[in-house]
Amino acid sequence: MDDRIYLGGDRPHRERPGWGGLDGTAPKPRCYTGFVPTTRPRHTLTETDALASALDVAARRWPEDAGARSRLLLRLVEAGEQAISDEREHQRSRRRAAVKRTHGQFRGLYGPGYLERLRDEWPA
Repeated sequence: MDDRIYLGGDRPHRERPGWGGLDGTAPKPRCYTGFVPTTRPRHTLTETDALASALDVAARRWPEDAGARSRLLLRLVEAGEQAISDEREHQRSRRRAAVKRTHGQFRGLYGPGYLERLRDEWPA
């Protein structure tokens, strides 16, 4: 066994039994997550510069969660969902207003019998 001392008393993963050797062999298949208390999909994100910046902004918005970046990430997702929903509702409202504004504006434009004459032009 190795005489080196590692923090936490654990060896680096590539030296752990079942993980392949130092000779570059591939790891042996095994479960490494242990008990996960959910059957729902899990997501892993790398904190890029853009994500770090967004989390910093979120920490200023929600200072009570400033020390919990995963909670800030959830808050950002919730805020994003709300913003998208609000935007969609605003678009729907604008469309409804346009329909109300133009309702009946073109009444009488085509005159009586227009559809029948148009259909008469269609091939039989």
